[in-house]
Amino acid sequence: MEEKLLIGKSINLKKIINKKVLLITNIPTPYRIPLFNCIYSKLKSENIDFLVVFANKTYPRRKWQIDLDTIEFNYYFLNSEFISLSSEKSIFTYKGINKLISQFNPDVVISNGFTLSTIRIIIQRIFFYNYKLIIWSGAIERYKQPIGMLREILRKFIVKRVDRFIVYGSRAKDYIVSLGGNSDKIDISYNTIDSFSFKYMNSIKTFNEKTKILFVGHLTKGKNIESLLPVLKKISIKYPLEFILVGDGPERRNLKDLSEKLGISKIVKFEGFKQQSELSKYYLDADIFVFPSNYDIWGLVVIEAMVP
Repeated sequence: MEEKLLIGKSINLKKIINKKVLLITNIPTPYRIPLFNCIYSKLKSENIDFLVVFANKTYPRRKWQIDLDTIEFNYYFLNSEFISLSSEKSIFTYKGINKLISQFNPDVVISNGFTLSTIRIIIQRIFFYNYKLIIWSGAIERYKQPIGMLREILRKFIVKRVDRFIVYGSRAKDYIVSLGGNSDKIDISYNTIDSFSFKYMNSIKTFNEKTKILFVGHLTKGKNIESLLPVLKKISIKYPLEFILVGDGPERRNLKDLSEKLGISKIVKFEGFKQQSELSKYYLDADIFVFPSNYDIWGLVVIEAMVP
């Protein structure tokens, strides 16, 4: 690992003398790479080395095609084992993260929320190291989906052993405080996208004879799409419309069956999964964007749809 730590980039850890920041996350995504590139550029200007550790290159329900050549920062794949808990939730084991941290010897570690990587890191810090630990999280309190007593106790244990928090949104901050976190140690950094990827330059929106209603996302129970279909049926009696679903997932078959049962299969269009580069035309052509999710903390597709 020491001879060639980074995928596509060679580095000698013993020769690094700058301050070092290590960030841990699950997989590379099209909306995180631009963010990490910006962080890398900022830290580089201050002579701070930045390494991003990904648990793995991808996992089954993610179909993004990532161009690794767009990555400017140093990065490493753990090739971590993957455990699927539900259609909405998965975990990585982050096996090997402690050894990597020992070799990189960072001054600051940023870990993604209440994951196994954070637990592994805290145990390591208690006994061996004294680097600063920051949790980057969007977790909020879910009134209809309690996390359980044991998980709550574990999260309170974690919160007490973190130096600072970066959260996206005021509700995420309130949740950290509810777990015993010090509000003075919490910074809000809003979750967002690279809006330039969705600029509709030289594009002209055409007039639609039918009102086009758009949904973009993974088709799961948590997205609550089935609640829209009876409403669309009532509206379609008076107004011509099309409901376009961009995405794939375990609920696709059930949603098709429901639309047929309701007699609206002709106005419900399943477009399947699309890469990020293909989404602009759907946003541009739509008249209405809907996101009925009762699961998502902060739906980035809502921001994509708002790009002028």
